[in-house]
Formats: sequence, structure tokens, C-alpha cells
Amino acid sequence: MDILVIILLLGAIHGIFLAVILVTLKNPRRLANKFLAIILLLFSVIIFLHIGLHLENVRTLFPAFESIANPHQVFKSLYVFDTLALLVGPLTYFYFKAIVDVNFTFNREKLVHFIPAIVCAGLFTPLALISFSGNPNVADNNAVQIFYMAIRWFVFSQFLFYIVLIVIFSYKNVWMIKDHSLGSETIQWMTILIISYILLWGIAALLTMTDAGNSAWNYVWIIASLLIYTCGYLGLKKPSVFQGAGSPDNVSIEKYKKSVLSSEMSDQYMKKLENFMRQEKPYLKNDLSLPILADQLKIPVHHLSQVINERFNQNFYEFINRHRVEHALSLIKDESYGHLKIAEIGYQSGFNSISVFNAAFKKMYHQTPAKFREIRK
Repeated sequence: MDILVIILLLGAIHGIFLAVILVTLKNPRRLANKFLAIILLLFSVIIFLHIGLHLENVRTLFPAFESIANPHQVFKSLYVFDTLALLVGPLTYFYFKAIVDVNFTFNREKLVHFIPAIVCAGLFTPLALISFSGNPNVADNNAVQIFYMAIRWFVFSQFLFYIVLIVIFSYKNVWMIKDHSLGSETIQWMTILIISYILLWGIAALLTMTDAGNSAWNYVWIIASLLIYTCGYLGLKKPSVFQGAGSPDNVSIEKYKKSVLSSEMSDQYMKKLENFMRQEKPYLKNDLSLPILADQLKIPVHHLSQVINERFNQNFYEFINRHRVEHALSLIKDESYGHLKIAEIGYQSGFNSISVFNAAFKKMYHQTPAKFREIRK
């Protein structure tokens, strides 16, 4: 077994191992870690399929791979590649959003992002049920080739769309914010992931256009394997990437040592922020973000982040959720709102899910809002 096969096999196994670990972590980035775990599993499955389809020496050692390498099944297996690949883009986009926004929740409306994968699976299923034993060269049929290439280029287009979407999201919510509360290690990881995806897309598209042989695709999955190894390295050396930063965003004196924000200007920003929160109540909008609030206040994003960190000893989402909880508490105490359900109070206070509302309320008052209301009666 050559070194290439070892790298790919260990990468796939490593991906499964890391996915199991990620889903067991209980920390502020639990949802983000679940998205990453699924992504790693997808890469591992695709790598295993690639090994079984194209590397004969592996099939000699592992006869189980012979079934998918059978000429009657090869082109069916290729549709599995495409279906799984259509899941990677949306999952990575949600992964980035969950890292940046601790209040991010996955709901039914977001399932629309997976429609392409569902459609592809629907097209694949009838083919999987058909036997081509009488025509082992079915993959060479012109109609099949055209159909397959159409699916393949649709996959490339969809993946590119999400790369662009992720880059735009990262630029607006991460890269343009100096001294971002996520921390440099997390931002570096996000950047590495984007660069890896661009390389994956570029090489895969080039190989498809040049009709390169199967062995050339090894380079694509080596990159995927290296990405998995990078996850493992970060888990050991920089665990904050997957655990999230502590409150308030692991802010230290050193972090703002070189900041040009003066104490006088910081005081002005703090008063402006407090007045705006009290009068305009921007926290009632569930899509409020640090860049949006900074734009409303006409304060540089990194300065607003610094003021919240230093003056309130909180990160942005802790700061916003505190105001939301206080608003919800006032509604619970107000008898005129007694007809509202707890979920409705949470939504009216700016939360986008009942679970986040309950967690934030319990963190401040050591009991759920429902329990608080029950005790008051």
C-alpha cells in the first residue's frame, strides 16, 4: 500500500473520529461543531468511495470495495459523490453563521438550502434500483454522459455559489472587524477553510474540463484529507476554535494595548450606546449584529466591540441578550401581557428561538421564564 493510500485512508478514518468527538462537546459552539462534524463525515465517506472506486491495490486488501467498483455500479456511485457534495456548501455556510452568531438556530426555513441535494438524490434513486448487468458500458452512453456532466457542473456551480456567499459573509461579519471577539485562532481557521474550499473547487473544475484520469482526482481528496488533519491539529493545539471563547470573548489587557481608542472617546461611545439601547431598543430585532449596530450608531465596528468588552465586561451577544432578557422580564411582570405565551414573549423581545431565550433567561435569573412566571402567580 503506497503513501497516497495511507494518507487518504487515515484522513477518512480521522474525519469520522473527529466528528464523534465534536458532537460530544458541550460548549457555546455546540451547534457549529455539529455542522462541522457532518461536513467531516461527508468528506470521509466521499474519500472512502474514491478509494474503493479508483485504487485497485486497496480493493485487493479490502474486498468489500469490489461491490462499488463493479462496472455495473461505478456510475451509480458517482451520483452519490454529487449528492453528498451538494450538502457541503450549505452546511459550511451554516457552520460559519453558527460560529459568528451564538444565537443562530437551525429551523425548517433553512431546509430550502438542501433542495438541490434532495433533487439530486431523487434523480439518483431510480438509477440505483435499475440493474445494468446486461450493459456494463452503460456509463459510455452519450445520453448518460450528458446527463452526468450536467449534474456535475450544477454541483460545481452550487459549490461556487456557497463559497462566494461564505466569503461575503466573512468579509462583512469577521474580516472587516478589527480585534474581532472571535479571536485570531478562530478567524485563521475560517480563512484556512475558505482557501481549502477554493482549491478544492478550482482543481475539481479543472480536472473535469480536461477530462483528467481518475488518479488525478487524488489531489482533490488529499486536500480534503489535509483539511481533516488540520481540524485534528487545531483540536489539540488550539481548542478554543471548537470550544468558543470565554466571557467576555477572552478579552485581555494585551488585546487592546495598541488600540487608538482614548478613554474620553470610549466614555462618549458608551453613553451613546446606552442611550441608543434605551431609546431605540435595537435588540428587539432578531437579526441584529455587531456591524449593523455599529452602523446605526456611526461608531467603528472594532471600537464598538472594544467598548462592549471593556466597559460592560461582556461580548456582543451577551450584551444584547441581557437587554432582551430584561425586556422579556418586564413583559412577564406586566399583567397586560399575561395572555401571551412564553415563546411569544421571547420572540417579541428579539430572540429567534425559545431555546436561546430560555438559556439566556436562566443564565441571568437561574430559572426558566416559565418557572419565573409560575412563581409570581
